[in-house]
Amino acid sequence: LLVQMASFGWIKWRGVTPASVGLSAQSLYGDREYRRLVTSAFAHFDVMHLLFNVSSTCALGGLEDVLGSFPYFAATAVLVPATGVACCALVVALSRTDGDASRRRVPAVGFSSVLFAWIVVATLRSRSYCLMPGVDATCFATRQLGAFGFNPAPFVLAVLIQVVVPRASFCGHAAGVALGYPL
Repeated sequence: LLVQMASFGWIKWRGVTPASVGLSAQSLYGDREYRRLVTSAFAHFDVMHLLFNVSSTCALGGLEDVLGSFPYFAATAVLVPATGVACCALVVALSRTDGDASRRRVPAVGFSSVLFAWIVVATLRSRSYCLMPGVDATCFATRQLGAFGFNPAPFVLAVLIQVVVPRASFCGHAAGVALGYPL
C-alpha cells in the first residue's frame, strides 16, 4: 500500500506520463524495457484508480493472514512481472487475431492484474464470493470440478470493470485471473 501511494505522489510531483512508465507489448518485446514490468504495476495516474486498487488490496489483506507474510509477499513479487508478461502475450495474441497492431503500443498501468490473481485465490478459498459484500445478488458460489475449483466472480468483475471503465486493461485483468489459478 505504501509503495502504491508513494509512487502516486512521486508521479504527480515529477509529472511522469503513462507513456514513460506504462507497460505495452512494444515496450516489453520490441524495446526490451524490462523495468516497465515493475514500474507499470505501481503507477497510477488517477486518484480513483489508486483508491480502487488500495481498497482492493486492503479487502484482500486477509489472505496475508492465511498464507503468512513472507509467502504472500513472495507470491506478489512474482506476480508483478509475471502478470505483465502474460498481459503483453494476450495483447500480442489479440492483435494477431484482429489485425490491430496499434494495441501493442498502448501502455497499461496499475496493480489490478496482481489483485485479480489474489481475487481468484480468495474466491477459491471460500464457499462463495460477493462482488459487493452484503448484496446476495452479487454473490457467486465456488464449485469444484474434480480437483479444480472455479468461481465466476473474477470473470464477472473483469467484464463489469471493462463496461464501467472502457480504458481499463482487460488483458491485464485476464492475465491476473489466469495466473491466480496456479496459486
